[in-house]
Amino acid sequence: MKPTTQTILISVIIPAFNCEATIGRCLQSLIDQTLFKNLEILVIDDGSTDGTCEIVESFAIQNTEIHLVKQTNSGPAAARNRGLDWAHGEFFSFVDSDDYVDIDYFEKMLSYADETVAIVNAEANRVSTDGSVVPFPSKGIVQDVAVNNTYSFFSQYSHEVVWACLYRTSKMKKIRFETDLTIGEDTVFYHRCLIAAGGCRYTDYAGYNYVQNPESITQKKSNYFKRLKDEPSAWIRVSEMFPYEKPKQTAVGIASWKLSSAVLHIGFSRELSNVAHLDAQLFKTGMRLALTTRNGKRLLQSILSHLVIRISNIIM
Repeated sequence: MKPTTQTILISVIIPAFNCEATIGRCLQSLIDQTLFKNLEILVIDDGSTDGTCEIVESFAIQNTEIHLVKQTNSGPAAARNRGLDWAHGEFFSFVDSDDYVDIDYFEKMLSYADETVAIVNAEANRVSTDGSVVPFPSKGIVQDVAVNNTYSFFSQYSHEVVWACLYRTSKMKKIRFETDLTIGEDTVFYHRCLIAAGGCRYTDYAGYNYVQNPESITQKKSNYFKRLKDEPSAWIRVSEMFPYEKPKQTAVGIASWKLSSAVLHIGFSRELSNVAHLDAQLFKTGMRLALTTRNGKRLLQSILSHLVIRISNIIM
C-alpha cells in the first residue's frame, strides 16, 4: 500500500540515466532505511537506453514506496524538476543514482529538522571506484547558519551540490532547477533554497556516500567546455540573488576562479596559461563593473561568451 501524504515524511528524488551498474545498490540502501516506510522514492529515468528501468521496476514490484517516472532525455536538471513536481513529502532530498546512504541516514537527518529548520545541510563520505571509503572526519558539530553579510561560500556549510541535504517542501514549493545549465545547476538551486529559507542547520554528520565516478557529468573530460561556460554562469546567478554585498562580491571571485580552473583541466600550455590568467582578470573586473549596472547579467554573459570563444580558438 502506498503511504498517504500524511505519512510521507521525505520524498527522495533520484535522477537516473544509464546507471544499471549502480542503481540497484542505491535503491537497496534506501529500502534498508530505518524510516523506509515513511519515504517516497521517486526515480526519474531520463531516457536510459540500458537496463536501468528494468532494474527499478523489479524493485518497485516488491516495494510500493518506489515509483518510476520516465521522460525523454532532458538532463539531470529537468529530471530533478520532474521529481519535485511529483513529490508529496513534508521534506524532499536528492540522492544520485551512483551514490548510496547509511542505514539510518534519513532518520538522523530528520532528527536535526525541528519546526524552525527549513534546510539540514550535512557532509558526505568519499567512495573511490574500487569501493574504498574515505570517511568525513565528523566531530559532532551542529550549528544554525543565517544568510547575512557575513555568509561565507568557503565555510563547511556552503554547498555546490544538492545531495546530503534535507529540504522542507513548504519553503521551496516554487523553486526549480535551471535547465539551461548542464553543470552548476545544483549550485544555483541550493542557494535559491538557502535564501528562501533564510539559512540552514549545518551538521558535520556524514551518512551520505558520494561515489567518485570518472564518467559523471562533472568529471568527464568531454564536458570541460561546458564547465567553461556553465560553472562561471552559475556563480554569476548566485551573485545576483544575494542581497548582501560581501557574499555577492565573493561569488564574483568564485566565478573567476571557476573559469581558470576549467581552463587548467582542459590542458596546459604557456599560451593557454597566459590567456587564462589575463582573461580571468578581465572577467573578474567585468563582473565587478556589471554588478553595479542595470544590465549587469547581459554584460557578464557577453564577457563570458567572449572568453570561451578565445580559449576555444587556442585549443582547437
